[in-house]
Amino acid sequence: MGKFIFGDLLMKKLYFSIFVLIVLLSGCSTLGPMQTQQGLLSTKQFQPIFINTVKDGSSKILFKEFTTMYQNNDLEAWGVFTITDQGVYFATWDVRGYEYHVLFQLSKSAISKIGERTVKRDLWVDSKLLTISDKNGIETGFALNGNRAALSILNKLISKWKI
Repeated sequence: MGKFIFGDLLMKKLYFSIFVLIVLLSGCSTLGPMQTQQGLLSTKQFQPIFINTVKDGSSKILFKEFTTMYQNNDLEAWGVFTITDQGVYFATWDVRGYEYHVLFQLSKSAISKIGERTVKRDLWVDSKLLTISDKNGIETGFALNGNRAALSILNKLISKWKI
């Protein structure tokens, strides 16, 4: 009878050890914000780090979203679209260097037109884009979930900037 109880106890310890190991390994396998394409977007550190990255005199971020950037109806990159009180930016997160690289920036004085258009695709869902044109007529589009919100923010800012 003593051997049976000892064997049961040993098996329980083995099962418990396996369970703890699985929990520890699964917890270690989840990626933190520094290892994802979005970077610090969902953290409270995003605003000060991003404002320090663009160094344009911005004091706050008014809109931010992880999305795609299009130029000439072609997908260019995945990254973070941001509206600050000084302009519009699109940046990618470097998971090795732990920093944002700005791929697109347009200061408030360089924006000539904003609007919407749709990119039609044969094999994928069509994308409704927020489009921003600069004074040279170059149009860049962003497929935002918060398209209407970003458009509204930009309309208010542009009317305030042009006064």
